Amino acid sequence: MLFPAYFKRAKPTGGGVAALGSDALPSGAPAAGAGNVLASRATTAAGFPVSRIALGYKYTGAGPIAAVPYTLWIWEAQSQAWYLVSTGSLPAPGASGQGVLAYTSFPAPGDALPPASPVGAIATLLLTSDPGAGAGNGTYEFVMCPDLSSG
Repeated sequence: MLFPAYFKRAKPTGGGVAALGSDALPSGAPAAGAGNVLASRATTAAGFPVSRIALGYKYTGAGPIAAVPYTLWIWEAQSQAWYLVSTGSLPAPGASGQGVLAYTSFPAPGDALPPASPVGAIATLLLTSDPGAGAGNGTYEFVMCPDLSSG
C-alpha cells in the first residue's frame, strides 16, 4: 500500500524539515505538490462517492508519544475558498512509534460536482499542531488517503 499524501514535520525544526505546527491555511488554491494536500477522485472505480479520508502518523524520536491535534480542510473551486471539514487529534502511535490510522468523513459532492480543483481532483488539506510539552522531540511522519471501502 502506498498513501498518496505523505509529509514530515519535526519538533524542534531540523534537517530541512518544517516544524510541527508551522503549517497555515493557504490564502488561495492548493499548491500542486504540497505534501499535506491530498488530491483524490470524487468517486471510486465502482462509482460510489468517496466520503472518508484515512489519516495517520508515526513518530521517531526521544520522549513521550502524544496524540497530534489536526484540522482538515477541503478546497471548493467555485467559491475559491477552503472549508473546515473536521477537527480532532490523530491517535498516538503505540510504544514502538509505528503508525496508527484514524478515519474522518468529508462531504461527498454527488452529482453536482464543482469544477475540478487546480490540482485536478478534490483537494483535502491536513494541518497539524504541536501537542505541546507532552510530546517528544523527533520526526512526525503523516499520511493521508481516500478510503475507497466506504461505498
